[in-house]
Amino acid sequence: MKKKLFTIACNFILSCAPAFAQSPFEPLFGPVVLNNLAYGKALDYNNREVELTLDLYMPAVGRQSRFPLLILVHGGGFIAGNRVEMQGIANYFATQGYVVANVSYRLGFINIRTDKTCNGFPAYACGFAADSAEWVRAWYRGVQDIKGAIRYLVNRAEIFKINPEQVFLLGESAGGFIVYGAAFLDTDEEKPVFANKLPALPVPEGSLRSKCSHYSGQTFSSDSIQRPDLGSIEGDIEWPGQPYTIRGVANLYGGMFFDLLERKPTGKYKSAIYQFHRACDIVVPYEYNRIYFGFSWCVANCWGCEYIFNTPHVFGSKRISDWNQQKGYGHNFRNDFSVLPVPYVCIDLPPFIVVPHNCAAQINEPCHSTQVGFDIRRVKEFFHQQFFAPEGISDRAAEDAHWAEAIVLGPNPFSEALYVQNNTSLEVRYWVVDVQGRIFLEGIALAGEQTTTPAHTWPRGVYFLRVQELQSGRCRISKVIKSE
Repeated sequence: MKKKLFTIACNFILSCAPAFAQSPFEPLFGPVVLNNLAYGKALDYNNREVELTLDLYMPAVGRQSRFPLLILVHGGGFIAGNRVEMQGIANYFATQGYVVANVSYRLGFINIRTDKTCNGFPAYACGFAADSAEWVRAWYRGVQDIKGAIRYLVNRAEIFKINPEQVFLLGESAGGFIVYGAAFLDTDEEKPVFANKLPALPVPEGSLRSKCSHYSGQTFSSDSIQRPDLGSIEGDIEWPGQPYTIRGVANLYGGMFFDLLERKPTGKYKSAIYQFHRACDIVVPYEYNRIYFGFSWCVANCWGCEYIFNTPHVFGSKRISDWNQQKGYGHNFRNDFSVLPVPYVCIDLPPFIVVPHNCAAQINEPCHSTQVGFDIRRVKEFFHQQFFAPEGISDRAAEDAHWAEAIVLGPNPFSEALYVQNNTSLEVRYWVVDVQGRIFLEGIALAGEQTTTPAHTWPRGVYFLRVQELQSGRCRISKVIKSE
């Protein structure tokens, strides 16, 4: 039972000039999977060169010449985990019209203590890093790898049928930290000091190396491990590469070591952000705390084990979303949060007191997971919306956008939901009607507003969107198709 507890640590036809939109995605059958593509090599925490690989899922059928690219990054506390864990998500998005790369990255950090146990669980000591810098260095290596994987794929966009202007990232737990770095670690000033050269550390004792998966197959040439400068924020894999645009990022119960949204190169697109997190997470804090703080409380107070030390303070999903609002960063966020906090109670107190998410309850229903409350279709719908957001709209006045492109309806064809995005600076009135003139949807969209309408009950067929600017009276019509 204690082992299971520890493992949770580790989406009116009227007289106006017609406009027609082409769908940037479509439901497909497939996928075709290319396994173990080597995308580069890099030095691990032990300064040994390792080959980095990915699995590529490509839509088997489709009319499009290019597809959006989705990068998947697994979790595991930066020392464990495997891309196999992301296969379900990879298959799902490939059938939705994405080229999906399920990517492996460098794992491991240096531990030096071997005397940490938790009621006989042999791998407990693996969570004790030699110092907090090791956590940041492991994250930094992962960020370099994922950036390299993106460049590897974009540089072969013609071969893999990828649209470089439609790149999306999704990561779980440690993978959430990494995709944030891949999307937003974009200025040299953001390179963490811990990624520079640091003093060497002693080689872990053999008893520890036998317990931790990231030491498997490792040999050590001396009694110490050097910690050199880890290089640029881009890494060396496929650098430099062809340009690409990250349209959306999905963080599933991950976070940031520091505010990555604060600095942004001039002209860079502001990626949209989806977050799933539960306030009762005992591994990655929902707001701000040390990694493993809740887990450490549980094992120390309920099982008599030692707190996991040398874990860094990190910012969780709630704090990241608050930054965007309070500091005016201007990113489009969607948050799926559950706000019931960690109770810091070991068990229910029978027969009358039930304590949700207590330490014992987290064994079978961990809050650090997608086991409860998560729906991958929400991520898909959110990503689909980003196809209709004009490039760079958040960085320039909407008046500079051409009227014919400023009111966007999608997806096309649609099935479950229909989105109307008003990218102008004025209010607009809109109607959606069928070919017989029956109104299925009408409303007013405020400046910069996006509305979402469930459409799963609408009959299949052709529909028309009429949009009229309230101040000037100008209007436009576009056609969309209900596919199923």
